[in-house]
Amino acid sequence: MEKVEVVERTASRKSTWDTELARLVKIDGILDKAEEFRIVFGSAQDLSKSIAKGDKKPNFLSSEFLDSICKDLNGSFGCRYTQNGVVRFKAYSIWYTFKIKQVSTCKRTGQLSYAWDQVACFATCAGDAKNFLVLCLDCPKNVQGRLRDQLRATKPAEMNAWHEALLKSVRDMYDHSVWSLRHCIRDAERGRDALFASLDFQPDFVHLHEIARHAIHSNETLDVAIDTVERILKDFKKRSQTESDGSLDFPNIVSALEKDLRSIKRRSESLQERLQNEINLAFNLVAQRDSRIMVRMGEQSRQDNNNMKSIAVVGLVYLPGTFVSGLFGMNFFDFSDESGHQSWKVSNKLWMYWAISVPLTLATIFFWVMAFHGQSLKWPVFKRKRAGEVASIDGA
Repeated sequence: MEKVEVVERTASRKSTWDTELARLVKIDGILDKAEEFRIVFGSAQDLSKSIAKGDKKPNFLSSEFLDSICKDLNGSFGCRYTQNGVVRFKAYSIWYTFKIKQVSTCKRTGQLSYAWDQVACFATCAGDAKNFLVLCLDCPKNVQGRLRDQLRATKPAEMNAWHEALLKSVRDMYDHSVWSLRHCIRDAERGRDALFASLDFQPDFVHLHEIARHAIHSNETLDVAIDTVERILKDFKKRSQTESDGSLDFPNIVSALEKDLRSIKRRSESLQERLQNEINLAFNLVAQRDSRIMVRMGEQSRQDNNNMKSIAVVGLVYLPGTFVSGLFGMNFFDFSDESGHQSWKVSNKLWMYWAISVPLTLATIFFWVMAFHGQSLKWPVFKRKRAGEVASIDGA
């Protein structure tokens, strides 16, 4: 069964949506004059399921409100009223929703987690009656307790007193949401020095961008919340032109709450700027670290080149002697005759050495040039050929 909590002036009771909807259909949303107010706390999903099970939708319950709570909206507002004659209201209803994202960090793993709170409210009253009926959906348990105690402490309790209490609680929820984001960003800033002290540091860019995603959502929902509060205030001023409900302080209170939300929004924007600054700093430090590594690698490469150059010079010093010893060590030369006396004879086949080694050397040089410098040699030839073709076309 879909449990709900029903709060009245003197008592609270547990019930179900089926039971409460049957009662609301019976009275059509008009409370007895002796009943000052009735607030039903429950789940929007359970309410939709209970209405879908049968023909239990009260006539006073707006279909626009039911449609808004079934969708994943970041906020909504609506109102409906009928006039009895020119100046008096026969009935009045107002509904709105707020969406708040609460972010937290696991102390053990440091991973981020989040939860969405989508608080929806539908309030209605009839004619001159001061009593009112409220459906408050998906409200956190701790907020429910504060609303219950605050409304019971207000005498007499009017519908505007309910709006005031709920809007203050919503403001506190947004403030807590933004401060939870601030803690995440501050932890990232504090961990920067210890992380960057190591030469092989690697910032967790995925974690930083995950925080940025939550900051963007915070700005978005705060924008919609400010617009919703503005519409609530405009609707009150519109009703005040035709009917006075004695709530002279209500517009001032709502204006102050709107100002608080704008301040919270500005802090949320500054947090996003701080986070972007942290991401840029991490990126630049990584780029500097990589640049220093490349400089060191360049220095080592240059040192290796110098060493190779020294080896090549030493090789050049000994190369003539190696060539001479190799040449005279071949069988083309004979330094002793048959009698054992020293003599120097040169074979008539010496030309074979030059006939093989010279072409082989030239072929090696040719293939080396074509392998490493072939493209640079082909381009001037192609350029001259192309210029000749263009000149021939122009002459034609």
